[in-house]
Amino acid sequence: MLEIGSMQLPKLFHGRVVLGQGRGRRLGFPTANLELPKDFPATAYGVYACWVWVGNKWRPGVAHLGPAASFGEKVPVLEVHILDWTGELNQGLTAQITQKIRDTAIFSRPEELILQIHHDAMKAARLLRATTPPDSPPKDFLR
Repeated sequence: MLEIGSMQLPKLFHGRVVLGQGRGRRLGFPTANLELPKDFPATAYGVYACWVWVGNKWRPGVAHLGPAASFGEKVPVLEVHILDWTGELNQGLTAQITQKIRDTAIFSRPEELILQIHHDAMKAARLLRATTPPDSPPKDFLR
């Protein structure tokens, strides 16, 4: 296990998808959003490679943990983009965060953010190709 701040990796997150602002979709990277516990450590904020349980299988993804600071947000969330997948997620979601890609950053222009998300997604895909997904479906998956 690897420890990031006070968060050990891999870390499994599970919860109901909550309605976001739709910014990810408008930027070309739709996300499923999960609320984080109020006491979630800011030291763990960042962008991560992750495995996401969807469609009865683990799929590669990239996740942002923390507030969307570029948009003035203060409340931390887990935003998950599933690579090479389209569809709606409106119930439960399980994501296993595996490796940190970078710290969070504030971008002054949407074009800068889009370019960085492209880089993050490519790095997540590369990292996940070198690993295997979890062995089994999550036990507490919400149906």
